[in-house]
Parts: sequence; structure tokens; C-alpha cells
Amino acid sequence: MSAVGLLAGLALTTAVQAQEGPQTAQAAPATSEKDAKSSEAIEEITVTASKSAGTRIDRRVYDIKTDPQATTGQLSDVLSKVPSVTVSPDDKVLLRGDTGVTIWVDGKPPAEGKQVLRMLPASEIERIEVITNPSAQYAAATSKGIINIITKKPRGKVVRRGSASVWAHSRDRYGGNLSYDDGKGPWSWGLSLSANGGPAKNRSFSTREYINAQGQVTGRLREEGINIGDNQWRNIGLRGGYKLGPRSSLKLKVRQSEASWTGNTLTAYDDSADGMTRERAYEPWFLRLWAYELNYTFADEKGERLTVEVSDELNHTRDSTLYEYRGASAGTNQVSDIQRDHGQEIKADYEKPLGDNKLLSAGFDWQRQSLDMARSLDSDMPGLIDYDSRFAGRETTAAAYVTLQWPLTGKWTAMPGLRVEDRRRDIAGSRGGETEWFPSLHLSRAWGEDAKIRFSYSRRLDPINLGQYDAQILRGSLTWAQSGNPDLALVLVNSLEASYDWEHKDSSWGANVFMREASNAIENVNTLIDSEVILSRPVNRGQTQYAGFDVNWRFPVKRLPGKGRWSQSGSASFTRNRSEAIESGGPREATFWIIKPMLQYDGPKRAGLSGDQYQFTVFLSQNRGLQSRSGVNWGTEISWSHPLNKKLTLVATGSNLVGAQSNESRTVTARYLTQAEQFYYGRAVKLALNYKFGN
Repeated sequence: MSAVGLLAGLALTTAVQAQEGPQTAQAAPATSEKDAKSSEAIEEITVTASKSAGTRIDRRVYDIKTDPQATTGQLSDVLSKVPSVTVSPDDKVLLRGDTGVTIWVDGKPPAEGKQVLRMLPASEIERIEVITNPSAQYAAATSKGIINIITKKPRGKVVRRGSASVWAHSRDRYGGNLSYDDGKGPWSWGLSLSANGGPAKNRSFSTREYINAQGQVTGRLREEGINIGDNQWRNIGLRGGYKLGPRSSLKLKVRQSEASWTGNTLTAYDDSADGMTRERAYEPWFLRLWAYELNYTFADEKGERLTVEVSDELNHTRDSTLYEYRGASAGTNQVSDIQRDHGQEIKADYEKPLGDNKLLSAGFDWQRQSLDMARSLDSDMPGLIDYDSRFAGRETTAAAYVTLQWPLTGKWTAMPGLRVEDRRRDIAGSRGGETEWFPSLHLSRAWGEDAKIRFSYSRRLDPINLGQYDAQILRGSLTWAQSGNPDLALVLVNSLEASYDWEHKDSSWGANVFMREASNAIENVNTLIDSEVILSRPVNRGQTQYAGFDVNWRFPVKRLPGKGRWSQSGSASFTRNRSEAIESGGPREATFWIIKPMLQYDGPKRAGLSGDQYQFTVFLSQNRGLQSRSGVNWGTEISWSHPLNKKLTLVATGSNLVGAQSNESRTVTARYLTQAEQFYYGRAVKLALNYKFGN
């Protein structure tokens, strides 16, 4: 038996032996609308340090309503303040330093991918759920955690209401959002519009040294580049609902989104052997998405609930890059990448209270994902071979789950669960599949009046995208290439977590320790090919152990000036993983840490209006990967919210005003080492206005 399995058994044995009365918390599916109504069912920890409101056994729920950017920003603005979550300047989302975290919107992955960070207005978000060790209720390929974005939904009788916001950025960026809902009789309808865009700029410097088998430097390549681009995001959503009766309703959502990027990159290569080459890359990229969702809900006054949902999402992307070279190497490369991603899903979730804090949850899920890619290279450069590649991948997953929340003797509550998934794949004509069982166990116990301890165990899969199976080596740049790996094996993961949370009045703190054992973890590994070209390719790296902790805190601050209320909150996390060798040299280790403190001032009310609100946030992090080592990355943000009247609010935000955001890294492999530094031009001031209308 593994260490994780042994500790899970010990946790269950401890729970059964406890001898105190039962608690009253209940667990419910992530997208249940009644979650927001019961303070006993949800732990709502306000990101901006307001008081929390209850407890859930398998997740933490963060309320964003008092964040100054909750009415005028995008998802990326509010997500970056959630404990243990990092959003990088290039829109990578990390949970405890891991980019493999699953991002969901209302319980399913957004077809836009990471573009949803810029497309989803923060004003549409009700709360953010962070599920670090998912139960059997959730899809198995979520071993690295889930960040579930729950959007706002009409409750009760729908009346005319909405909000509008516009903002402008000192770096010539702009945006606006509009949300509107109305209803009459059993009918309800609404729409949401959002658009934003503007230029982006960064610079990079790197030195690469080539090493022979004796450890001697045989060559050197220096790169200096500047990237200037223009981003555009547009989104329109329509929604309608019909109340079939006092207990049931139908809802329909239609969404159309577009995103585009036009980039110009100038790079100078100084090779110690060949001399100077200058590269100009022009890249127009475009995404278009259509999404449909039909939802049926039955709910009675006793808490019994059935939700059936059918959804269809179609995503087209087109990327065409022209590389032009002058100097020691001369010529052009035309690279094209066209992708069509189509996802369909039918799912049902049922829950029934059984009395005495007992809750049965069950459901099924059917998904079909298809990915078609057409990629080509047309080059007149010596040494490059043209290609015209086609890839088609299909995956169908059928799943069923059941969980049962049950009070044990004492103040313990247990929620065991079991999920079964059958996966069938067709990758470029090669068919395969497997059926796997995924048990989970979550335990919770009140510890005095103000504290709670929790234990959890789950068996999961690491996520693999269909595109990672494509073996085609993609070229274009003189020095970089990438490919997938058709031989990737599934990664089974056993996870164990334990946490302690304490809250009293306006103060709270919590600590969480975790451990994961992965059977054959996947890592993108860089290797040197064709003398000076680095190939990035995903590989299985053998048995891997992850361990770490995270902490969060919130408390009032006394003896500071002002008639309002000062508070301090924040979070910190550390992760270490150790795996079998991915190249000669024995076991390899990686670490990540992040600290995010925030100071907040809530001013006194004035003339019947809410007081001004100020926030100052600092981000500090460092990542030491299996092949790369980064310096300490840091950033700052200052926000100010000022109500002009009961309907109109002014929000000002300053990003990185006390220093430019940069990233230093060092990559070490058997055949080369690289020192690199990248600068992001993120120092800016943003002004926004938000207007609320209706009821």
C-alpha cells in the first residue's frame, strides 16, 4: 500500500473513533444555485478580507463582491488575488505553482481556453471555488486542482436590472462591459456584452552556451528581441429562461466570442560561429467560438434537486506567421496552424437530503471531444524541410459518480465517493482506451467554536490534451521547435490533504499540507537537435512525489491613521516535487513558492454612500523547475474605489508603479545552458466607471 493510501486509512480510523455530536454542514454540487442561499453550506472567504460565512467539506469558496475590480475588471484581475493562485503576465494560471490546474466556468472547461481570462467580465462572476483535492463528483483528469468560476444567475422573480462599465488604460488599452436582465411572468431574458483591447509590449535577452560531452563550451548564441502586439477581445452572450412550474425551469444560453492578436517581433541572433542574423516575425492570430447550453432544473423546498444540462461548443483558431531573415542566414519561413476544436456534453446531477446532515449525490456525464489540426511550413531556408501535417484526435468519456455525506460518531462528517470513467480515444487512426475507478474520501470536524480540521484523499488523473499526442515537429524560428508525443501514458495520481482553519469575528487563518504521488508524471522537456535548435516535447518522467503547504490569514490592523477600518490579509504557499530522471544524472527536484500580502482600508460612510476603499497588493514568487531556475518575480497593484452616487462608482488601479515586472531564468541541460531575462511593460494606471441600473 502506498504512503498516501495508508494515511487515508488512518484518517478514516481516527474519524470513526471520535466521540462527539454531529455538525450541520452540507455539501452540494459546485453549480447548485442554492449554494448562495445557505450560510451553513458554503465557506465564503472574501478575497478582499471581509468576513467569511460558513463551511464546505470539499472546497473553499471566495466571494469577490468587495474587490474594487469586481465591477470593472476581467476575470484575470480578480483571480490573481485568490490565495494560492498566480496569473502570469502572459495569462498562465498556476495553482500552488502548477500550470496544470483545471479552469472551469460553471462546472465545465471554457472553449476559449485561457482567453476566458480576458473575455469574462468580473461583473458577471458571483464567486470563485478552489478545489485542491476534488471528490468523485468531478471529472477524473483534475488531479492538479480545479478553479471553478461561478457566474451570476437570476434568483427569484427577474426584474429589470443590470450594470455597465467603461475603462481606459494609460498604455492605450480600453474596454467596456454591459449586463442586462429582465423578465415577465414565467419568462426571463438577458444579455451580456464585453470588449477590450490595446497594445502589449515586452523585451527579452538571452545567452545560450553549447556544451560537449566533456563539459566544454563549444559555441555561444546571444539573442535580443522586442515584441509589440495588439490584442482584441469581444464577447456577446444571450440567455433566456422559462419557469415550467413552481419547482422546475428551463434555461438557454448562447455565446459568441472572438479574440485576435497581431504581433510584430524583431530578434537579433549573434552566433559565435556564424555571425549576426536578424529575424522579423509577423503573426496574425484569430479565434472564434460558438457555445450553446440548455439546462433543466427541478428543485423542491426539501432540498431535493435534479439538474440536466446539454452543451455544445465549437472553437476555430487560425495562426499564420511569416518569418523573414537577413544577415548570416537569409530567407523566409511561412508557418500556418489552423485548428478546429469541437466539444459536446450531456450531464445530470442529482442530490437528495436524507435528514440528520445526510446528503446523497449522484450523476453521470458523457463527453465527446474532437480536435482537427492542419499545420504547414513553406520555407526557402537551407536545412529546413517543408511539411504539410494533418492531425485528427477524438476522445469520448462516459462517467458516473456517487457521493454520500454522512455524520459519524462525534463531530466528524464524512463524504466518501466513487467515480467510474470509460475513455475511448482515436488518435490519428490509432484506437485505444481504458476504464478506471476513482475513489475519494473527505472528512471534516469542528474543533471548538471557531476552528475546523479537514482530511481528504482522492485518486485522479493528470490532464492530457489531445494535441499533446501529435508527433509533428513544428518549426519556423531558427532556434526553437516543438512537438507532441504519441506515446504519452496516462498518469494516475493519489492525493492526500489535511487542513486547519480558524475564524473569530474579523480574524482568521488557515493552513493546509498536501502530498501527491503520480505514477508517470508528464513534463515538457527541452532537448538540443540539429546543433542549435531546441525541441520542446512532453514526456513521461516516471514516479513523482509532490508535497507542500499553503497558509492564509486575515486580521484587523489597529493604530493606523483614518476613521475607517484597516485590515491585512494574504496567502503563501510552497511546493516541492521529486521525480525519476528525465535525463542522465539521477532524481530531479523542483520547487515553487509565492507570497501575496494585501493591505486594505475601508473608509467611513459619507452622505448615505459607502466609503472609499483602498487596496495595496504585492506578489512575490520563484519557480525552480526540473531544467530551469527563475529569479524572484514580483509585482504590485494599488486600487481605489470611490462611489460618486448610489449608482455610479469610480475605480482607479495602478499596476507595478514601483517597479517594472521582469522574469529572470536559467536553463541547464546536458548539452546547453541558457541565461534569459524578460521585461513586461506593465507599469500603468487604469481608470474605470461602473453604473448600476434597475433593481
